[in-house]
Amino acid sequence: MFTFSEILENRRYFDVAVVRFAEIVFCDPVSRHCRLDVLDQKLFEALLIDAKETDACLDFIPFAGEVWELGDFYYSTYPGYARYRDLYSHNYARLLWWMESDEDVYHPHSRRSDFYPEILYSSVESRLEARLEALEALNSLRSEDAAN
Repeated sequence: MFTFSEILENRRYFDVAVVRFAEIVFCDPVSRHCRLDVLDQKLFEALLIDAKETDACLDFIPFAGEVWELGDFYYSTYPGYARYRDLYSHNYARLLWWMESDEDVYHPHSRRSDFYPEILYSSVESRLEARLEALEALNSLRSEDAAN
């Protein structure tokens, strides 16, 4: 339907359409995990056309954190999805990759669904910092015990 280069060329309009789509379709945690279908595709196309006709733009950037590439299932399994994830949040990237490839990362086969938590670099970094602090405290206690 769309290619990555078309999205980059018209990013402003795709940003508007993807945010509006998410507000309508991904309105709760359950709907975010439903299979995408032809009606979703038609809705997105209509939103994109409207964004172009009205020359709409957002006053924010629809992006949500850097993915920790080594540990994230979707990022490492679907290179096409990963290109979009570098630009957009998880659900937005999922939608755009599905629009391009007809491959839904949540539902790769008709009888299988893959739901994994997304691993953001900031959450990995926070956990590592907490572990380092705990290790320093433990080493400090050991040093005190050895001194006594």
